[in-house]
Amino acid sequence: MLEVAAGILLGTMDSGWLLVGCGVCSALLGAYLVEWPNAALHGIVWLISAGATLFGSLLILVGFKIRRLGLEVHEGKFTAL
Repeated sequence: MLEVAAGILLGTMDSGWLLVGCGVCSALLGAYLVEWPNAALHGIVWLISAGATLFGSLLILVGFKIRRLGLEVHEGKFTAL
């Protein structure tokens, strides 16, 4: 849930929606695993791996956005939040 809060705080920048997406994916995955704990182990493994892949992809995109922002600050192109 901290990702959702960080995404909302960074909502004025481009990467805010990515953090919100990470938080929502994590929350949905957790809710699914809590709701159906007796699901087949194979299905849970696939669900966790798909969630981790999506989560990791979104975090990589956030990293690129933050790196671009850092370069803009260093070059003086970034004015203010």
